[in-house]
Amino acid sequence: MTCRLEIRVSRDIDNEITLYLTDGLRKIQQRNGLPDSWVSERDKGVLVNLSGGLFIYAATVIRFVGSRELFGPVDQLCAVLALASGDKGTGSVHPLSEIDLFYTLIMRSVPPGILPRIHAILLLIFFPTTIDFWIPVERSQWTNTLWVANTIRLSETQFLNACDSLHSVLELTSSQEIKFYHSSFMDFLQDPSRSGKFCMYSRLDSLRLELLQRLNGVHAGSIGSPGKPIHIDITWPIPEPDNLIFYRLLVDVFFALCQWDGHPLDFLTSEALSNFRFDMIPFLWHDQVFYPHKIYPLSLKRNIHPDFRDRIVQRAYNPVAYLHKPRDALWKYLHVLGCGENRVLCWRGKKYDWHLSPYPTWLKFR
Repeated sequence: MTCRLEIRVSRDIDNEITLYLTDGLRKIQQRNGLPDSWVSERDKGVLVNLSGGLFIYAATVIRFVGSRELFGPVDQLCAVLALASGDKGTGSVHPLSEIDLFYTLIMRSVPPGILPRIHAILLLIFFPTTIDFWIPVERSQWTNTLWVANTIRLSETQFLNACDSLHSVLELTSSQEIKFYHSSFMDFLQDPSRSGKFCMYSRLDSLRLELLQRLNGVHAGSIGSPGKPIHIDITWPIPEPDNLIFYRLLVDVFFALCQWDGHPLDFLTSEALSNFRFDMIPFLWHDQVFYPHKIYPLSLKRNIHPDFRDRIVQRAYNPVAYLHKPRDALWKYLHVLGCGENRVLCWRGKKYDWHLSPYPTWLKFR
């Protein structure tokens, strides 16, 4: 989690920023054995002007220039100084325009093959619906880092390498949780008018489709009698992994992403979802058929492409269906998810939670 702090913007602190930059650049020089001439007083003045009274900018410059995972301090310093020659236009300027330029430079330095991983990691860590509350205490080894890495099939090395590429704006704590130096970086990545092609939402459609395809693979490998072990790959191993818990996590995360307000599903994902085996969810959760989950029928339906809405989510009106009402379900708001043999009944619980139960094969209503 990150704390949202007010960004202090004042040219009155230019002297403090100058001292901070001088000290930071000196440490980089000593660490890398660079000559005294590697940075001039003029260069320092340019960096102070680029900072524009933002201490967070100066701090990020030092971390970026001193990063050992990129191109070396000399080239990285030149890249930052080059921002001073950029055309800032005329008229009113966004108060964070300077740091946006720098954040853009940082994102451009991320290798193209790593960028999709970074976007996926950030989407899963910061998307609005948290899943922590339902993970049992005895399963507390599923930290944010572990479940995110395993959800997008990253090994420990791949996950750490991806985070290292953003060394100047984030750190991994001793417990391997992601911590941002300032929330302004996430604000930048979430605003397409500021981050452009680097906006993290550009990865959302492909991430949803990848998770859907992964669930399809789990279902295809788990067909059989109830109680059959779930086949699911764990890329960052943990002691005594519980595949059933992880399967439920994948289901809830996928549908939470599908129901993200303001981010409707694209045509391709909606089409694939119309063939999803909803019936496998209660089938695989064999020891507790009626369980709360994160599938909210109306929210899901709103986000589905119009061509597939009624195929995937419908209200159930046939009174015979209520013969199968679980004890803790309400009489109202019954929905059917999926179509054909893939259907399940979706019941509203008493605590505004939703539950799935198998669709009776003899019941013919839509």
